[in-house]
Amino acid sequence: MKSLVVASGKGGVGKTVIAASLSLIFHRRGLRPVVAEGDVDTPNLHLLLGFNHSSRPAEVVRASRKAYIVADKCTGCGLCLRTCQFSAIERRGGRYYVDRYLCEGCGACRLVCPAEAINLREEITGEIYVGITRYGFPMVTAKLRVGEKNSGLLVTKVKERALLLEGDVAVIDGAPGIGCEVIAALSGSNCLVAVTEPTPASFNGFKRLLELASCFRLPVGLIINKYNISWRYASFLESYAEGKGVKILAKLPLDFKVVESVAASRPIVDYEPSSAVSKGLEEAAGLILDSLLK
Repeated sequence: MKSLVVASGKGGVGKTVIAASLSLIFHRRGLRPVVAEGDVDTPNLHLLLGFNHSSRPAEVVRASRKAYIVADKCTGCGLCLRTCQFSAIERRGGRYYVDRYLCEGCGACRLVCPAEAINLREEITGEIYVGITRYGFPMVTAKLRVGEKNSGLLVTKVKERALLLEGDVAVIDGAPGIGCEVIAALSGSNCLVAVTEPTPASFNGFKRLLELASCFRLPVGLIINKYNISWRYASFLESYAEGKGVKILAKLPLDFKVVESVAASRPIVDYEPSSAVSKGLEEAAGLILDSLLK
């Protein structure tokens, strides 16, 4: 199964709306899409596509460790408190406690404890869920637990689950920025659909995303969203992308029907299929299948 990543290098430019719409377009064209959540810090893809799943997670990921003080062994010497560089240990009522949200699991406190009263134990990083969207194709998503890290590993696990399912194309909704979640999403994928808008901040994110994609030697297509908020800057973006060998997939206008579709928890291609945005996404889907995923 081939996979594409929809990413932006910056949040708030519409990548989740576009990822949800592309997956639905593929489904309506007779393909078997599988959608995967690549933004486990703030997963939102299921809000647009609907998600029926078991209350039990398909997989529990344990990728972090936290210090734990055994009260019966602790002598109250305070060495752990003085050693911790993350202020994760505090003293209350003559006893020492570890704040799990501040603990980095480095183990320094355990090394200095003369009474061997500190253990490191695995903690749940997040849970992975597998289910079916309201449109009938499968979806894999995850929940990163509050205060946990290693979100890149969780995205990798989500991708692995998605690629085990039967399908023709996996659509991965990437996280904003270029951090470990995006790196995990791009690794092993077949192409990148970059989403940007005609603003300096979005352009800066797009440039950084291109540099990252080049490390994976991925073909890149660009969707310029809300291009009509600045015709001049949109033209500059288009010229820059073409100079970098990036294929322009679509130029989508600002349309408040998209806002309505998000409020209605439906992809724009389902909510208002006759809109210019929907038609632009239909054309983009065709170009993705004919060139980027060919």
